Amino acid sequence: MKRRTFLSFLAYSATFTHLIGKQAYIFQNSERAKALSDAGNVLLALQKQKKNVISLVLQGRKFKRDVDHHYPHPKGVHDEVSGYRVFFHGHRNGEYGHFHTFKYHPKGYTHLLMISLNKSGMPIMISTLNQWVTDDVHMDEQEMIEAYSNFSMDPGLFPDKRSYYFLSYLLKGYKTEIITLMKERTLALRSYFDINGKNPDTDENLEILSSFHIHPSDLGV
Repeated sequence: MKRRTFLSFLAYSATFTHLIGKQAYIFQNSERAKALSDAGNVLLALQKQKKNVISLVLQGRKFKRDVDHHYPHPKGVHDEVSGYRVFFHGHRNGEYGHFHTFKYHPKGYTHLLMISLNKSGMPIMISTLNQWVTDDVHMDEQEMIEAYSNFSMDPGLFPDKRSYYFLSYLLKGYKTEIITLMKERTLALRSYFDINGKNPDTDENLEILSSFHIHPSDLGV
């Protein structure tokens, strides 16, 4: 290949690669925006009916702030096909309640994420937790990311499908932040071990390993 032709080819390749990368970035951003907008639209539609995500899982029952009271069912919602499990309860300061999400695998359940809500049903924070909190089975970082990325449940298992769609949209929209949470979780566990010389699994002074706050403007509400 002649030098001029070769240089032209390199320039074209670089431009093409740049455009592909830019398109992927735009696509990811538009996908994120749509998912968060969809989550916000669920909230707005519920507000018009004087409901929220919490009322969907309570189904008219009085809410009891107690670690052992789970909603919408005593054992939450478990999808035996996909292996994912979700339940809502409340017992922590600084929030009204939270959803826990789990993934089942041969060794047992692993907790993926906690989604905290305020009293009006607005999500305010997403977190990863230490093992003692939910007495679950450890997964390494890549397994956690894969399990989170494949989150899927049968909407028909929920008393009101909108509670599932809301969670699904929210988790999809915050994919970049959640993958970062998984990485920060790993760093928190390693840091604890380096400082204390023991595993952090049962240290009840260490509850939240990583988290980020959610702003209503993200969802357009």
